[in-house]
Amino acid sequence: MIVTLVDAKSLDEAHGIWTNLHNKFPDDAMSYYYYIITMSDTTKVFDALTEYLQKYPWSPEAINNK
Repeated sequence: MIVTLVDAKSLDEAHGIWTNLHNKFPDDAMSYYYYIITMSDTTKVFDALTEYLQKYPWSPEAINNK
């Protein structure tokens, strides 16, 4: 999986990979997080991270996201 992500040629391609993983594993915090941060629209990222923090309030990745 990580090799596939490293080989991604663009953010859109990486987002497509994370979208696929998020759809397959909707309750997985890691795939959901990377699905969010690879979005190209920052407004959608903010809204999705807000939802993510409601679902996973203990997530250090989202809390420490800069």
